[in-house]
Amino acid sequence: MLNRRHFLAISAATASLAIAPTSAFAASATDPRFMFIFLRGGMDGLAAVPTPNDTLYHTLRPSIGVSPDEALALDDTFALHPALGGLHEMFSNGEATIFHNISSPNRERSHFEAMRHLEQGGDTLDSINTGWLARTLSAHYGDEENAGIAFSQALQTSFLGADNVLTWAPSRIPEAPDRFLDQLDGLYAASPSLQNALADGRTANEIAAMHTSDELGDDETNNSMVAVQSGSPQDLARSAGQFLALDDGPRIAMMDIGGWDTHDNQVNDLNQQLPMLDQSLQMLKSSLGSAWQYTSVLVMTEFGRTVAENGTSGTDHGTAGAAFMLGGAVAGGQVIADWRGLANDDLLDGRDLPPTTDARSVMKAILVDHLGMTLDLAETEVFPNSGDAVKIQGLFT
Repeated sequence: MLNRRHFLAISAATASLAIAPTSAFAASATDPRFMFIFLRGGMDGLAAVPTPNDTLYHTLRPSIGVSPDEALALDDTFALHPALGGLHEMFSNGEATIFHNISSPNRERSHFEAMRHLEQGGDTLDSINTGWLARTLSAHYGDEENAGIAFSQALQTSFLGADNVLTWAPSRIPEAPDRFLDQLDGLYAASPSLQNALADGRTANEIAAMHTSDELGDDETNNSMVAVQSGSPQDLARSAGQFLALDDGPRIAMMDIGGWDTHDNQVNDLNQQLPMLDQSLQMLKSSLGSAWQYTSVLVMTEFGRTVAENGTSGTDHGTAGAAFMLGGAVAGGQVIADWRGLANDDLLDGRDLPPTTDARSVMKAILVDHLGMTLDLAETEVFPNSGDAVKIQGLFT
């Protein structure tokens, strides 16, 4: 069971906590939840979602391609990397949809610009200066406090401009004794800003403690609010699920997983990255419990990578790639792709997968068909000037 020392230790070690101490977001157990997972660095879509029965695929990727014997088939064309077994099971159970040839409108192949473009959600890079999740919170949740949560030391660009977002990050130091925390109270007495920050941190973790202690029982080894101190994506995903599962908790969440820029030795890198991602998704589902049925999770990256492998057994910055959407609210078992093939004439600039699906078409479906926003509001307040990015139908149950 979470005790006072545990949650105060976490609050003292987490300087990024930002929460109003007055009230939590007024939500109910059956509210739709949404989680955005950003894979930073540019995940290779043709590694995560290969076309293993295409001989041209293996010609272009002689040392990094996924073999038909190892791939986890999705349909006659596409498969998942063998490390994504948990995601494949969700797909088979109708709880995951796979997208290919998907991209934001950005075409510059720059990490910084591509991330910013996707997270801001504008039709051009400089057309808007707030994040798409911030605008979602403003348009759909109004002034409700703590409707959003960023699992990060600082707000991601997707939340840029939001006022009602909690930031939460795990402790990276041993728990602090009560005496130390009491001394901090006295030390901060002369500084209202520091004293308020400490008070807000305590309040945030009291909220988490009150809700999670009853759900997790007395076995502290199973308590993710303590175990998450390792800081791994898997543990962070587990904590994310527990926050979202709260009856009166946040409803929009985001976390990042880095390490996807695989210019060399890609096979070795992805043999670490993809199992980590798969385990994170499974932990998120498990920790959501019964709230999974009301949840959708979007997993995206800033761009895909080159179709052909490079001279160092890796891939370089590309354009379109793959994305995943999963959850109990998702009408899964679908692969959505306007697939052109891998012939040189079918590629963008003779090197990249062409962007045939706009990421905003998926995001609009989440806003309208999952969260319950009107299409007019989604297209005027969240994604202005996005008429060409038509909302995809049939993504939710």
